[in-house]
Amino acid sequence: MTGKKRPPSRQVLLQIVSKFELSEAEEVEMWRTVALSELNLRLPTNMCEEEFEFVYELRGRLGTLSANQLCIMRKTLELGIKQA
Repeated sequence: MTGKKRPPSRQVLLQIVSKFELSEAEEVEMWRTVALSELNLRLPTNMCEEEFEFVYELRGRLGTLSANQLCIMRKTLELGIKQA
């Protein structure tokens, strides 16, 4: 045992959304929080080899990355996002 609990089932989470009448923004944030609480990450099957190698290298450095390194990676990821 790790002492960590899994998030509630999808059915329970859907009931929370309904009972508390969450706004769209609140629901999006709830699902994001649930996803972030998962300790396992499934990689997409359509990843190219270069992406896989990057994720593999990143995995080996998790727990040691500086705030600056994380900021640079986040900003780089934002380059592909269109601004509304």
